[in-house]
Amino acid sequence: KRQQAEKQLVLLKRAISASNNGIIISNAQEINHPIVYVNSGFEKITGYSEAEVLGKNYDFLYKDDFEQSALKELRNATIEGRECQVILRNYRKDGTLFWNEFSLTPVQDESGQVSHFISVQADITKRKQTELEIETKNAALKIQMLRKLLLTQITQEIRSSLDPTQIFQTAATEICKALGANRAIIHTYIEHPTPEIPFVGEYKEDSLNSIKEIQIPIVNNPHVQKILFQDQAVASDNVYQDPLLESASFICRQIGLKSMLAVRTSYHGKPNGIIGVHQYEHYRHWDSDEIELIESVTAKVGIEMAKAKNAPVTYHKKRVMIAGVGNMFMKDDGFGGAVIKKILNKEFPEGVEIKDVGTGGLKLAYDLMKG
Repeated sequence: KRQQAEKQLVLLKRAISASNNGIIISNAQEINHPIVYVNSGFEKITGYSEAEVLGKNYDFLYKDDFEQSALKELRNATIEGRECQVILRNYRKDGTLFWNEFSLTPVQDESGQVSHFISVQADITKRKQTELEIETKNAALKIQMLRKLLLTQITQEIRSSLDPTQIFQTAATEICKALGANRAIIHTYIEHPTPEIPFVGEYKEDSLNSIKEIQIPIVNNPHVQKILFQDQAVASDNVYQDPLLESASFICRQIGLKSMLAVRTSYHGKPNGIIGVHQYEHYRHWDSDEIELIESVTAKVGIEMAKAKNAPVTYHKKRVMIAGVGNMFMKDDGFGGAVIKKILNKEFPEGVEIKDVGTGGLKLAYDLMKG
């Protein structure tokens, strides 16, 4: 029986040594659980020889990558002396990453105390890469679907509404929802006589106050100037660390803004507005898919912005009598009934006829609505 047991032990050692998986045995009764044995599979996977790792804790294979949720589960298992299986990001001797399917098994001595841990590591890098590729493709398809849905919603609103204010409001709403942000805003850009970017659309979470009354400066504001200068979106993961927003940090603090993504709208290559997306709850990294999504709607919104600016101020092609002033003619109201009401409260010389106000139409409407 003794000879048979010895043969089985030799066979077991050979099997462990020949395994393609990494086998690690660590001492559970010493501080930091030093490694007391590794097989050739471990050496092949990690690039470290047995002599280089004996007496070390397994932590050296993490490099500086300790922000892994699986590590908490592994630490709890070693403290509690129980089995566990996790997937870890480990690093070879040459610094390259490999994905490790790591199994931990406690071994008890005669007294029932855990004396050692036997760990098995399987290099699943190829499998993980395939999974990540599938996830990336699925994420890309999701972004494409979101983009298509977003453009469809905005296009439907354009077709069903003659009111630019409603179109911009719908655009802000759909953009905010698609990106899962806290607020989306749309500005029009008025270059003359004084550059300004008044609000024409805002969608926000109920817990937020409107920021429509805040005046966003253009002069000495490199952030806005950069947005208006290029077609590419400007992403600020942390508005307080973005040098472009240094001059606007007071406004950011005033509204509690943490992260922002902004892009210009344009028509025939000329800027005519800005779309902005805000995050307040936490700092947010804007990834390439999110940036591409917001950039995809700028053409539609830019065209509608141009239409709004060039829309003649009119009123259902009817003659309107203004008491004490005389006759006034207005055609095809392009900016909503609220503007007409404002216009009707103004005084015009007798016989004035308002027709095509050209690119100043939106500015006129905005000024009248402010008044």
